[in-house]
Amino acid sequence: MHPSSPHADPPLRLTWRDLTLVVALVIALVCLALYIWPDYRPDLSTISQYAEHAQRMAVGQQPYRDFVFEYPPLAIPLFFLPGLGVSNSDVDRYRLQFALEQTALAVALGWLALALVRRYLHGRGLLGVLVALPLFLLAAGVMATLERYDLAPALVTLAAIYLWPHQQGQLAWPLLAIGTALKVYPALLAPLFALEHLRRGERRTLARNVGLYIVTLLLAFLPFLATGPAVLEVLFAYHGERGLEINSLWATPLLLRYTRGAPLEVVQAHASEEVVAPGADMLAALAVPAIVLLLGLVYWVYWRRLRAVEPATTSDDEDAIPRLLRFSALSILAFVLPNKVFSPQYLVWLIPLLPMLRDRQRWLVWGLFGFILALTQYVYPSHWVELTRFLDPRPIFALAARNILLLPLFVLLFEEDETHP
Repeated sequence: MHPSSPHADPPLRLTWRDLTLVVALVIALVCLALYIWPDYRPDLSTISQYAEHAQRMAVGQQPYRDFVFEYPPLAIPLFFLPGLGVSNSDVDRYRLQFALEQTALAVALGWLALALVRRYLHGRGLLGVLVALPLFLLAAGVMATLERYDLAPALVTLAAIYLWPHQQGQLAWPLLAIGTALKVYPALLAPLFALEHLRRGERRTLARNVGLYIVTLLLAFLPFLATGPAVLEVLFAYHGERGLEINSLWATPLLLRYTRGAPLEVVQAHASEEVVAPGADMLAALAVPAIVLLLGLVYWVYWRRLRAVEPATTSDDEDAIPRLLRFSALSILAFVLPNKVFSPQYLVWLIPLLPMLRDRQRWLVWGLFGFILALTQYVYPSHWVELTRFLDPRPIFALAARNILLLPLFVLLFEEDETHP
C-alpha cells in the first residue's frame, strides 16, 4: 500500500517511556540468560562465601571484628538482604535472590543511562544504551555481573555523573562518597569534579563539596569505627599484603616467559591466585608508581581540555557530561591497567560509561571492549582451572591478548568528542 494512503500503517515511533520499557525488558532478558547459562561454574563462584557472610551477620556477628570482610562497609547490605529468609545450607536460594538484586541494579543502570542520553546528549548515545550496554553485560558473563556486586558502585558512579550539573555538585559529591564506601574506585572521579570547580573559580564550592564527601564517607564507616579501628586495619592490611595477581598486566610477561620454560608458580592467597616467579615482587612494587603516573596523565589531559572550553559554567558547556563520561572511563582504566590486582569484574565498572561515547571511534571502542570482555570470560571462568592449576598455554595467551588489547583501548579513549549534534 502506498505510504500516502489514508489506510497506510502509521510509522512506528517509540516514546521515551516506551524506550524505558524496552531497556528494562532487554536487560532483564540478558540477566535471565546469564543466570541459566549452561557453562555456570559453581566451584568458582563467590556466592557461597557471600551466603556465609550473610548468615554470620544474621546471627549478630559483625564484619571486620568477628570475621574477615575484605569489602568496604556499604557492601554489607548488598550481601545481607539476599540472605533474608534463607537457611544456612540453601546456597541455591541465596544465589537466586542475589541475582534478582543484581538484575534490579542492572535495570536501574539502563534506565539511568537512558535518562542521561535524553537529558544531556540530546538522544545521541541511544544506540549504545539499547544495544552496546546489554551486549557488554552478556559478554561480561554471569560470574562478573550477577555473582558480584560491582553493578552497585557502577550505578552510583553513573548517578553522580548525572547529578553533577545540579546545585553545583552538592548531590554528586555525596554520591561519590557512597560509591567509595561500596567499592573505593568511584573516588577516582573526585579529582575530575575538583578540576571542574577550579576551572570555574569555585574554590569555596569545592571546599564545601569536599567536606560533604568526607562527612558522607565518615558516616558510612562510623558504625564500625565506633568499635575500634578494625575496619581500616583489615581493609588496608588485607589489600596491602596482596601479591601479583595472575590476571594483572604485570603478570603477563612472567606468564609468557613461563611458556618458554621460565620458572613460575601459582599460589592461592587473599581469595585470589597470585604469581610467584623471579621478578614478581619487583613488578608488584611498580604498580603504585605506575597508577600515580597514569592517573596524573589522565587528570592533566582533562585539565587541558577544560582550559580550552569557553563557557564558565557546566550548564553552558554542552560537552561537559560527555567529557566527564570519557575521562571517568579513562581514570578507571588508569587505575586498573597497572594495578597488581585485576579481577575480572573490574571491567564491569566501564560498562555504563562506554556506550555513550560520541566520537567517530566509538564503534571501534565498542568492538574492542566487547572482545576484551569475551576474552576475559574465556579465561574466567571457562578455562580458569586450566590456567591456574595446569598453566595451560591457551588461557595464558588469551589472557595476554586481553591485557595487551586494553592498552589501545586506553589510547582510543583520549579521542575528543564530536561537538556537533
